[in-house]
Amino acid sequence: MAGSEFRGLEWVPKTFGLEPAWTLEPNLEAAKQIVKSRLNRDSVTLSFLAQGAFNKLYDVTSDKDTETLVLRIALPVDPRYKTLSEVATLDWMLHNTNMPVPVVVACEASRTNPVGFEWILMTKLSQNPH
Repeated sequence: MAGSEFRGLEWVPKTFGLEPAWTLEPNLEAAKQIVKSRLNRDSVTLSFLAQGAFNKLYDVTSDKDTETLVLRIALPVDPRYKTLSEVATLDWMLHNTNMPVPVVVACEASRTNPVGFEWILMTKLSQNPH
């Protein structure tokens, strides 16, 4: 895959086909600065939460909030459209269903940001199913 829009993504042969792999790490210091700016906070902490096939997730806590947010940083599998589609789907679900869904606080559907990857900052759903 050529081109800077796919930089950081490599397709690795596995037993049942190709799987995506990270070849670059997101710039977490830049992510902290962006989140601090978007939330108007003096201090922000990012803690690794989980990693899926296409995303890395981080818990976001700040000096002024009791609520934890989640920062989802995505591999450039379908640049721009994947992030925009996910944000639109979450918004549609929020306004048209009774299902619990995270609320998007901020997002960037372009790689031309200091993090180096597309990202979504959203509320974290409660672990309590009731």
